[in-house]
Order: sequence, then C-alpha cells, then structure tokens
Amino acid sequence: MTRSRPLVALGCLGLIVAACSSSGDVTQPPVGSVASATAPTTVAPTLTAPTLTTTASVSTAANSKVTLTPGTSWQWQLGGTAIDETVLDAVDNPKKMFDIDLFTTEASTIDRLHAKGITVICYMETGAWESYRPDAAQYPSGVLGNGVDGFPDERFVDIRQIAVLLPILSARLDLATSKGCDGIEPDLDDTYNGYTTGFPLTEADQLAFNHAIADAAHARGLLIGLKNGASTDGSFERAMVEFTDWALNEECNTFDECSGYSVFIEQNKAVFQVEYMHPNGTAVADFCPSDNAANFDGLLKDASGSLAALPRVACRFG
Repeated sequence: MTRSRPLVALGCLGLIVAACSSSGDVTQPPVGSVASATAPTTVAPTLTAPTLTTTASVSTAANSKVTLTPGTSWQWQLGGTAIDETVLDAVDNPKKMFDIDLFTTEASTIDRLHAKGITVICYMETGAWESYRPDAAQYPSGVLGNGVDGFPDERFVDIRQIAVLLPILSARLDLATSKGCDGIEPDLDDTYNGYTTGFPLTEADQLAFNHAIADAAHARGLLIGLKNGASTDGSFERAMVEFTDWALNEECNTFDECSGYSVFIEQNKAVFQVEYMHPNGTAVADFCPSDNAANFDGLLKDASGSLAALPRVACRFG
C-alpha cells in the first residue's frame, strides 16, 4: 500500500464527492451525500542547487502511445472492493488517467477503461517486498531489510542489488504489459531518504536503481512516474525528470515541499498531487489554490492507507 511518509496515520473513510474547477471553484455534491469532512463552497486560486547527472538512457517511453500532461483528470484507487469504473464518466475532459493495483486488477477492467479513452497506470512496489504478492518467494533473503513501519507484511529491499531485483521487477513489468497497462506507479522509489531500511543507501544508489527500472519500463513501451521523492534542494526531482514521464506526490503541500516538482511542469509532464482529509482535517481550500497555480492536478482523498474509490475531490476539471 502507498504511503507518503515513513509512518502515516490512518483515518476513517468519508463520503464526500465534489469537483473543483480550474479557477478553484468547488461544485458541491447533492445534499445528504456529504459527511463531516465537507469541502468548502469556493476555493480562490493564488498565485538552487547543482543538478545531479545520470547515465544516458531513453528519457521517455518512446514506444508508448500515450503521454500524461498537465491538466489530466485522474483517479487513484488502490483500496476498497471492486474498481469503480464510473468515477470519471461525468468529467468533461478528454485527458483522463486511472491509477490501480497491478496484481488485483483484471485485464478486462483495464480494457473497459481503455474503451472510455482512459490511460491506465498500474501500481507496483519497487522498493519493498510484500509477503502477500504472488512473486514474494522470488525475493532472496539477502535483499530483505527492515520492516516498513505501519505495514507488517512488507520489508524494504536492498536497492543496491540491481542484478538481483531487476529480473523480479521486470517480470512485474511483463505482467503490466500483458494486462494492457499504459504505465506503472513505482512505490517506495525514494527509500534512500528518511526511511530506516537497514541499508546505507545514498541518493546515487536510488537514482541508479530507479534508472534501471525506468529503462526496463520504457523498453516495454510503459510510462513510469516519480512517486513522491521530494528532496530538500530539488536535486532528486531534477535528476528523475530526465528519465520519468510524470510525477505523483502525496502531501507536498502539508510538508511544504512541492517546489521541486516544477521541473516536470516545465517539461510538460503531469504532476498528480494528493492531500488527505485524515488525520489533519485537510480541505480543498488548504491546497487547491496552490496546486492550481503550480499547474498540478490535485486531489483530496481520505487517507494514505484507505485509497478507495471515494471520497475523491478534484482541484480542477473534475
């Protein structure tokens, strides 16, 4: 499961559904459909360091038929029961993206989303081992590190051991291709920074590992994003933008670390940004003006550990 910090408090699932326009106005759901975490009626918009270099590679998914650019309406559902394929049906925007779990989503679901013109991104963890995945036995004990706080069935992996991990993750990429995924969301691709992994990881280690995964994805015609990865001086984002196709961030407004993602916007690559109602009571007025001004595609969801279909509140375009 995704998380925005080494330890994330979980909250209760709300029932709010709304959409904010590109100017920040919020369209309220019908009376009776909103729980206590109700979005406000309006949101008014408001208006370095050396770059790390990386080895040369294909900078984008050259074989992919799709791109993800700013102004894309999106949905992120990794939890709950069946995928709610209707969430974006009423959204009047030709650019749409759905982010769903690689292993638990059937190819038929992806086919139906494609039939609606929706780009499908498939979530897979790259920086940790998950005991409940069908390929868990493929990970040798020598690459497993400390447990992931708050997720007892997961352990960090030693990303320095690329030769061991790449075949396992390449098989996941093959699965993504066979199911029809347009790209992947690689979770825990920033474990060098702030996590107690059990390994002495450096930013250079992380970039080498991420680069290898990105090259493998691009070789299969898959898009790949930067998941979180905010750095103090923006160096990590500047390096990652050169070989990833979009970014997805959790809570950069809450932690005041959004500025580094501007390099993606400068290259016309989407920044999908999400804030959570729980545990801090965040509302759209707290971050949508900033996301809109930065040309990010912002969402308000319930909590990091409960990414069900709803609630979903978009900062712009629905």
